Amino acid sequence: MFKEDLKIIWDYVKNILRSRLLPLIIFSVVLFGILIYKLFNLQIIHGDEYKVNYAQKSEKTLVLNSTRGNIYDVNGELLAYNKLAYSVIIEDSSTAIKNTQLNQIIVEMYDIIQENGDSYTIDYPIRLNKYGKFEFTKSGNNLLRYLRDIYGHKYISQLTDEERNATAADVIDVLKSKSYYNISDEYSDEEVLEIIYVRSNLAAHAYQRYISFTVATNVSEETMAAILENSDRLIGVTVKDEYVRCYNYGKYIAHLIGYTGKVSADELAELQKDDPSYQASDVVGKSGVEKSYEQVLNGTKGSRTVLVDSYGRVLQIIDEKEPVTGSDIYLTIDVKLTQKIYDLLERRLAEILITRIVNSDSDRVGSEEGDVVVIPIKDVYFALFDNNTISIDMLKEKLDYYTLVATDEEFDAEEVIKIVKRLEELETTEAPEKSVDEFLDDFWKYCEEREREEKILEEFRKQK
Repeated sequence: MFKEDLKIIWDYVKNILRSRLLPLIIFSVVLFGILIYKLFNLQIIHGDEYKVNYAQKSEKTLVLNSTRGNIYDVNGELLAYNKLAYSVIIEDSSTAIKNTQLNQIIVEMYDIIQENGDSYTIDYPIRLNKYGKFEFTKSGNNLLRYLRDIYGHKYISQLTDEERNATAADVIDVLKSKSYYNISDEYSDEEVLEIIYVRSNLAAHAYQRYISFTVATNVSEETMAAILENSDRLIGVTVKDEYVRCYNYGKYIAHLIGYTGKVSADELAELQKDDPSYQASDVVGKSGVEKSYEQVLNGTKGSRTVLVDSYGRVLQIIDEKEPVTGSDIYLTIDVKLTQKIYDLLERRLAEILITRIVNSDSDRVGSEEGDVVVIPIKDVYFALFDNNTISIDMLKEKLDYYTLVATDEEFDAEEVIKIVKRLEELETTEAPEKSVDEFLDDFWKYCEEREREEKILEEFRKQK
C-alpha cells in the first residue's frame, strides 16, 4: 500500500518536472519569497526609520539670540547684567494645525501661565476696560491705520464710513469670523483677546515661517514643567532659556543707564539700516547708555538649521552657528560716589522741606525787614501730582481699599476723611454726578452696614 502511494507521488512529480509550467512555478515561488523578505525588512527591521523618512520634512532656520553685554562703572562695579530666566514662546510651525486647534492651544497655554502665578502682557490696539468692554488703545491716524489693515485696504481713504466708525467690539467680531481666526463663541472675552494677540503676532511673520513669538518672560519652574509636560498637545509652544536685564543702583543712576524693552516699529526700521538681523521680537535699549551703545551691547546673533516634520518637531540638526556675546562697557562714573552725593542731597532737601513748609498761600513770612522765604504746602502738594508721585487714581484706589477691603482693625477714619477732601480739591475737571453732601450721605449708609459711622462722625467732631 505504501509503495503504491509513493509511486503515485513520484509519477506526479515527474509530470510536474516535465511540464512547461515549471519555470513559472519556480519564478512565482522566488518572487513570493522576495516579497515576504521585503515586507519583513520594511515593517520589522527598518520600520521606525522609514516612518520618520516618510513624514513630510522641511528645513527651518532658528535664530539664536546673543547675550547682551554688561555695564560697569569706572571701578568695575557691576551696574547692568543678565539673569537667566525661562520664557514661554510659540511659533506657527505647522500648516497641519487647524484654526480651531491653534486657538485651543493658545488658550490652554495662557491657562497654564495664569494657574502657576505668572503674568503676561497683551500689547494690542484693543483691550478690555474695567467694565469688561472692548475699547481701542489707539486714536486718530494710528487708529485709522489699524482699521485700514483690519479691513484689508491699501490706503486709509479706502475705508467706508461704517469701517471708520467701527467700534472695538465690531473689530473683534471681524477678527472672530471664519475669514480671520475662526474663534468660537465658547471662549470668554479675555480668551478671545489672548487668541487675537498671539495670532496677529504670528501673522506678522507669516512670510517667514518658524519665527517664534515670546508670550511670557521670567516664568516660574512650575510653568516651565507644565508646558513641557503637555508638549504633545501644545504644538509649537515651548520654554526656552532667556536672559532678563537686571540693574544695580537703579535708584541712583537709572536715568543714566536707561532700560531695555521690546523694539517698536520705528526703532526696528532705524536699527535695520545698520544691522538687518534685527527682528520685531528683539529686546533693545530704549534710553540712556542702553540705547546709545545698542550696537556694542547687543552682540551678534547665531543660527541653527534643522530638519522638521509636518508638526514642527525637530528631526535633525543640519548646521549651527553659535551667537557672539555683546561687548561689556566701562563707564567713567563712580557709582559709590554718586550714591553718597545722592544721599546727602536727599537728606538736605528733606531738611529744607521740614523747616520751610508752611500751611499758607504766601511764600514769605515774618516782618517786612526780615522776611523768610518759605514753601506753601499747596506748592508741595501739587508738585507731587505734576511729577506723577501722587495720582488721583492712587487716591481713589486707596479709598476703595478702606471702604471695600480693609478689616475693622485696618480701617482708619481719619485717613478716609483726608482722602475724600483731597479728591474734592483735585477733581475739578469734570462736574460730579452727585454733590459732596450726596456722596457723603451714600457713604454714611455704607458705613452703617459695617458699623463704622461712629468712627467717622467722631473724627468730624474733632476737626470742628
